[in-house]
Amino acid sequence: DTTWTSEGSVTAPYELDNLNADTRYYIRIRSNCGSEYSNWVTLNVRTACSDITIPYMQNFDDAPASGSGNMVTCWTRNTNNTSTAYPYTSSSQHHSGNYSVYFYGTSTYYSYLASPRFADEVDMDNLQISFWAYKTSAAYNIQVGIMSDPDDYNTFVQIGSTISPSATSTWELFEVNTDSYTGNGRYVAFRIPANITSYMYIDDINIDVI
Repeated sequence: DTTWTSEGSVTAPYELDNLNADTRYYIRIRSNCGSEYSNWVTLNVRTACSDITIPYMQNFDDAPASGSGNMVTCWTRNTNNTSTAYPYTSSSQHHSGNYSVYFYGTSTYYSYLASPRFADEVDMDNLQISFWAYKTSAAYNIQVGIMSDPDDYNTFVQIGSTISPSATSTWELFEVNTDSYTGNGRYVAFRIPANITSYMYIDDINIDVI
């Protein structure tokens, strides 16, 4: 308790500034009721992530663990599957390091993963997105796109063709250019839509100018 930094007596609404991006903070508040104080209430929050610029690389080895729900910070994962939190970091297959990202989709369920927000000075129609992909069946594939809202599946705009490694059970490098993109999205995303069945791993994403 001696490490708390006091903001003193404040009036709501009150803004905390000079906080670091992508950092967990514990904030304690209590009400001054005049003749007495309420009990302390502790808030557990994480600040928003900073915008990223290029070149940018992500190998997912900073993930906390392997398995459902696990992901590196600042990346947004989502699915309509209510039983398992896809996609997630996995140690089952990886092109380098310890983890890759495992996607799963069916005719009913989709899953997608969106990057942190790219800074305004980054030209989203001048990016080369390279990554390694791995599949366990010939029918499996994945899409690359750009999103304007990483929490809204419907903002995904596909870039290029649907991607499928030429062989099963081997890692293959892919490159996708965004020169055909004309929207206002600022998040690079990968998805398995809800109209195919696919299991796919991706790893070692590199994003730079074309």
